[in-house]
Amino acid sequence: MRAADEAIAVCAARHAKATESLARIIRAQTLLASGADEGIEEELGLAKALVAVTGAKIYEPFIHDLEATLADPGETPDRRASVRRSSAAGTKAAD
Repeated sequence: MRAADEAIAVCAARHAKATESLARIIRAQTLLASGADEGIEEELGLAKALVAVTGAKIYEPFIHDLEATLADPGETPDRRASVRRSSAAGTKAAD
């Protein structure tokens, strides 16, 4: 957690908003993995705002994965990735 906090502080000091969005996503992931309930939504909100301001859409899948996990705790990022791979393989086979 300390590394994410330090990354956020450095990014904020350097006005590196796109990188700060990633640091906030990582902080939210760390909070979620630790079982903490407080702070996750706030970090996601800040990350989403930074992505919107900077256009760093490359980070949106991480945000969506976190939101999905919060909505359904049984749904893990590994499981979603597996479903995406299976869907992609099925789509390619149908072509």
